[in-house]
Amino acid sequence: MTIKKYHLYLNENEWLLIILRLNDLLNRLVAEGRYTHCVDEPLVKFAGAKTVTLKIRYTEITDNGKNNL
Repeated sequence: MTIKKYHLYLNENEWLLIILRLNDLLNRLVAEGRYTHCVDEPLVKFAGAKTVTLKIRYTEITDNGKNNL
């Protein structure tokens, strides 16, 4: 059985927001004395994720429905 992999393309602000929110959740669970295993793995994966630089090309759609490059 293969596991599906999903890729998220985030800018720096989105990535930082996810890290901060996961850290907030982790701190809240620790303060309540609950298990933190559900947050540990995603936090480590997001913090250590490799970055990729993408070139984005914007196109304009004309009235006839075709791309105007």
